[in-house]
Amino acid sequence: MIEAENMNKKVRFFHSIHFKIALVFALLLLITFQIVGAIFVRQLKNDNLKSFKQRVELSTYVENSLIVALSRTDTEGANTKIKNILDDINNANIQEVQVIDAKGTIRGDSDVNSRSLIGQKTTNSAVKGVLYTGRTYTETTYNRNDNKQYYISITPLLNVSSNNNAVVGAIYTRADMASVYDSVNNVVVIFASASLIAIVIGMFLAIIVSSSITKPIEEMKRQTARIARGDYSGHVHQYGNDELGQLAQAVNNLSIRV
Repeated sequence: MIEAENMNKKVRFFHSIHFKIALVFALLLLITFQIVGAIFVRQLKNDNLKSFKQRVELSTYVENSLIVALSRTDTEGANTKIKNILDDINNANIQEVQVIDAKGTIRGDSDVNSRSLIGQKTTNSAVKGVLYTGRTYTETTYNRNDNKQYYISITPLLNVSSNNNAVVGAIYTRADMASVYDSVNNVVVIFASASLIAIVIGMFLAIIVSSSITKPIEEMKRQTARIARGDYSGHVHQYGNDELGQLAQAVNNLSIRV
């Protein structure tokens, strides 16, 4: 009697096969979306960053104009020319463009608040390294004062007309990377929302599919409970020829033989 009562006891939903199958299916979907999402977002970030670097790169015309200006012996006139060139740069992503000559002296700055530094020696070690090696330097930095990430590019200015391609100066460019991360964050939100909807729909479908498994099991449970009580007249419906169908047939044969 105790065993029969235990067999007839209703199983809670969170302990049932319905829930377990749906949970496993949802976890598989979640893991899949996490892996696919991580790869997709990383590739998107790299593509956006590459496109961003191309957008903030100064044109060859601007670089050549700065080389000509730095080559002038008239320092005051050269600085005026450099100021005019920097004022003509129209790029919403670029926050600051600074021009440094081969001696490390700041000759121009697009940031009005930093123009007081013109005529002073630069203290930036990366700029000094570019002037010495003649190689471009790039980095991504985080500014805690305004909580923004910036892309820093320091490009050497080479006088190709000279025999040894002498370095006549360098361009320091600082660009705000908010547009890169804003677009990536928007995609992440959309992807996360779509993943959540897909998981909910997947769990609902998994519950429906699992019912086709649990329904014949439930019938076999009731039949075995009747057999335990001594009632052999019941019959389990055989829904197919799969393993569950064969099990149902075995229960029916057991009922008849007993």
